[in-house]
Amino acid sequence: MIAEKLSFKFDIKELVHAFTTVVACRPPAQGPALHGWSLLSSNGSYLDGWHDGTVHMKPQMTEPELKTAGLNSESQKMNQYVMPTEIYQGALKAVIEVIRQSGIEVFRARISGLRPNQQASWHRDAPDHVYRVRLHIPLVTNPHCFFETREGKIHMPADGSSFLINVNCEHRAYNLGSETRYHIIMDAIDRTNVSQHHRYSDYLNSQKKIG
Repeated sequence: MIAEKLSFKFDIKELVHAFTTVVACRPPAQGPALHGWSLLSSNGSYLDGWHDGTVHMKPQMTEPELKTAGLNSESQKMNQYVMPTEIYQGALKAVIEVIRQSGIEVFRARISGLRPNQQASWHRDAPDHVYRVRLHIPLVTNPHCFFETREGKIHMPADGSSFLINVNCEHRAYNLGSETRYHIIMDAIDRTNVSQHHRYSDYLNSQKKIG
């Protein structure tokens, strides 16, 4: 499974209005392929959380490099990224509150933009044995935007839907369209079995079997 669609359904018009009036008027933080604004950060600034020292594990890395990257990934403290920023208000704040009320823990929430004809290179954000899940809510997209893993690719429509995605596997996102793609993205932990395929308890049980 590439992505799991959740039962949450948000008002996409309200979210896009909030993005346009509260967020897009502020200069974004810049990354190699992506850019954006943080809703939850480690210091309360919307510019924080884009250069956090995470070592992405790329396909061409050697075994020692993968091990080092995995240790760095495991040591990263996601729970540091919970402080509301300047853009944490209105409909955007309500999204986080609804998700938290469901029992899903969220950290490092942000609005991420991927420009036309741009892509993130193949990488993984954690090794196989580390639970690392992200929740996506598309705000603005086009039919030529995809999230891709080695299993295949998926287009996530901007209709108020939300999706859980494993990022401890090789993946990338790309935009072949003519407009910038914007998603609300956050790291998530499902400890209360809200989802069917991204439960933290299932991950723990799988690790016990391996051990």
